[in-house]
Amino acid sequence: MLHETAVSDFDLIELISAKICHDLAGPIGAVNNGVELLLEDKCAIKDRAAFLIEESAREAVARLQFFRQLYGNVSLVGEANLEHLKNITVSFFKDSKIMLDWPDGHTNASEVSISHKLGKIMLNIILIGSTILIHGGKLSVRLQKLPTGKRISVTASGTGLKVDEFLLQNALDKVDSASVNSRNVQVYYTFRFAKQVGVHIHMDQKTDLVEFTIDQLRA
Repeated sequence: MLHETAVSDFDLIELISAKICHDLAGPIGAVNNGVELLLEDKCAIKDRAAFLIEESAREAVARLQFFRQLYGNVSLVGEANLEHLKNITVSFFKDSKIMLDWPDGHTNASEVSISHKLGKIMLNIILIGSTILIHGGKLSVRLQKLPTGKRISVTASGTGLKVDEFLLQNALDKVDSASVNSRNVQVYYTFRFAKQVGVHIHMDQKTDLVEFTIDQLRA
């Protein structure tokens, strides 16, 4: 069973804050470097500096928008805007080695409405899937309406997949929370949040494919 007592809510906030700061440090630092280049009195590097600032600022904004959905407070009522969630996910992976396979037919057009909480879990699982694709690959997102509720499938496919022991422990609900740190806290947070809101996450691992199935059963 999941040992939640070892990680207090305060500890969780600290670890998530550390992770967000770490993930934003790169693009924000690059913006600063670009500004320093602009201040140099050399016309040859002006265009390069402007490009660096523009690209790094775009990346920082994309990460902030994605992280706000991952970790921010969500509404208890209403439905998630799947088109918006897809768009911010596309922006997040824009310059990565990962191809996002999320057809328009599996957004708002799917006629499968999901809650804000389920949308939040879906994005967290997408991010977890991306960490498995250490050499790049494809992330596929599908939504399905079942007689018993709703199902979201997130599939990470590629070569040389890396599934660490901490993720496996969370998937099996056997994690030792004493091992939670700023590098793996997002995995812990995702499975803990899903458990609290009554959503089951199943992970199926194969040679070149890992599929996450997120089920929300009808009450």
